[in-house]
Amino acid sequence: AFGTFRLTILGLEPTASSPFAPKLDEEGQKAPAADATAKPVTQTLDGIENRSFDAPIPDGEYSQAIWLEGQILLVRSDSVAPIDGAASKKLVSFDIESKKAKDVADGVSVVRVSGDRSKILVAQDDTWSLIGAADGSTKPIPLSGNIRLVPDGEWKQILRESWRIARDFFYDPGMHGVDWNAVWKKYEARLGEVGDRSDLARIQKDMLSELNTGHCYIGDPSRRKPPFSMGYLGADFESTADGARITRILRPDAFSPGMGSPLDSPEVSAAVGDVITAIDGETVTRDRDIQSYLEGKGGKLSRISLKRGGTSRSVVVKLLSSETALRYQDWVIGRAEYVRRAAGPGFGYMHIPDMVGQGATAFLKSHLANTEKDGVVVDFRANTGGFISSLLLENFAAKRYAYWRARQGGIWNREDWAFRGHLAAICNEENFSDGELVIEGWKNLKIGPVVGKRTGGGEVGSGGGYTLVDGGTIFVPNYAAFVDGKWLIEGFGATPTIEVEQDPAAVMAGKDPQLDRAIAELQAWLKREPIREGTAPKFPVKLKGSRGG
Repeated sequence: AFGTFRLTILGLEPTASSPFAPKLDEEGQKAPAADATAKPVTQTLDGIENRSFDAPIPDGEYSQAIWLEGQILLVRSDSVAPIDGAASKKLVSFDIESKKAKDVADGVSVVRVSGDRSKILVAQDDTWSLIGAADGSTKPIPLSGNIRLVPDGEWKQILRESWRIARDFFYDPGMHGVDWNAVWKKYEARLGEVGDRSDLARIQKDMLSELNTGHCYIGDPSRRKPPFSMGYLGADFESTADGARITRILRPDAFSPGMGSPLDSPEVSAAVGDVITAIDGETVTRDRDIQSYLEGKGGKLSRISLKRGGTSRSVVVKLLSSETALRYQDWVIGRAEYVRRAAGPGFGYMHIPDMVGQGATAFLKSHLANTEKDGVVVDFRANTGGFISSLLLENFAAKRYAYWRARQGGIWNREDWAFRGHLAAICNEENFSDGELVIEGWKNLKIGPVVGKRTGGGEVGSGGGYTLVDGGTIFVPNYAAFVDGKWLIEGFGATPTIEVEQDPAAVMAGKDPQLDRAIAELQAWLKREPIREGTAPKFPVKLKGSRGG
C-alpha cells in the first residue's frame, strides 16, 4: 500500500504456523518441552481495535511485511519506477518500541526469514547474505567453488520429505485409512532401485498413489525442454504432387489482433487451395510432413513459395512458436457458427476453458454478446479448473428484475446485465476440479439442463504445492469440498442431467452430438416457456384534470 502502514500490536497464542508452535519429532509426535515452567503466550481480545497506531514510514509500494521480535521487516520500492526499468527495492526495518524505520539493505530481490526468526536471508543482485535479526550483523554467503552432492543421500531425503509433506498436509489426517508409516517402510526399501532422478520420481508417484486421491502431482526437475522450437504456419494442409495444399487457415477471435496465421497477414494473403511449394529454399515434397521443414524456426522469419493456379510468388512470414491458442480460438469460433447454423441468430454460444484467467477472459469476451439471445449454450467441456466458478455462477443464475423505458428508443432490457434467454451447459470426461464444481453448482441453482458425460472426479485441492531440495515439486491435496454432510465429486465426478455420448463416427462426420442435444433442449424449453419481455405500464398522470391543452 502507498502512504501510511497500519500496525496492530497484540499478543500471540501458539498456532501450528507460529514460532511458538510445539516442536514435533520425526514421526510427528509432540517432543518434550525444553522448559516445563514456560508460560504460554496469551492475548486479550477485548479492546483489541484500540491497540494500534499509525507507523510513520516513507511513502512507497510495500510488497512484504515480516514479523520479527520487536520489529517489522518491510520490502519497499519507490512509488514511481524509473524510465529505464523497475523500481529498486529496499529492505526496511520498523522498530515497534521507538516507532522509527531504518534502511537495512538496498537493491534486494529476495527476503526470507529463518524458522527461528534469528536470521534474514537477502539477495542483492548476485550477492546473498545472512543478516542477524537482533544485531544487524551481515555475513556474505560465498557462491563460488564446487558443491559435492551424494545422489543417493539426496534422493532418500527427497523421498522422506515427500512422505512427510503428505503426512503433515494431506486434507484427511486419517490418510484415507492408509497406514502411512507402513507406506514409508515399503517405499524406502525401493530406494536401492533408483539409478537417476526419473526413477525417484516414479517411486514418489507410486507412494502418493497409495492415497487414492486426485490433485496429487510430482514434478521431476530432470525433465528438459526440447533443444529446438517448432515453427507453425497456423493452417491445415494436405500433401499433393507439387507441395502442400492449404485446406484451412486458422482464425483468431476479434479480441486477439496479431495472433492470426502468418498466412493470413495482409502482406501474404494466402487462401485455401494455395500450394506451398518450397520453404527456405527446400522443395516441399509429398513424402515429408510440412512440419519437418519448420523445425527450430519458431518465432523466426521464413521464406515460402506459394502457387495459386499457374502463378507462383515468394513471401516472407514470421512463424508462430505455438498455435495452441490459435487452434483453440478457431475451434470456439467454429462451435459458435455451428450453433447459429443449427438454431439461427437467436441462439448463442460460449466456451469456458478453465476457472482462472483464461476462463474469466472467455466469459468477458462472450458475455454481452449473448445476453439478448433466446437461448445460450455454455460449454464447459475440458474445463481444467481453478477457483472462479462461484463468480461465474452468480452471472449465469442472475434474473432480470426491472426494465427501463425512454421516450425514444423503446424498452431497455439490460437492467442488471443478466441473460435474457434460457441457458444449457455441457460437460465431459475432461472437466476437472473447479470445472466440475461449476457443474454441481449449475444443477443446484437450477439454471438449466446439463448435457454430456460424467466429469473426471477430482475435487480435492492442493494449492501451490511444495518445492523440494533439488527443485522438484510435490502437490498434496490439503482441502476438499462437501455439501450437506457429503464429500463432493472426488473419485466420482459431477453428473450431467442428460447423458450424451460423443460418438466418434458422428464427430468425424462433422457433427457434435452433445452440442446438438443442448440446442434441442433449449428449443424445447423455449416452446414450453417463451421469453417474455417486460410490459411497460402507461405513463403516469400526476395532476388532476386533462393533460395538454
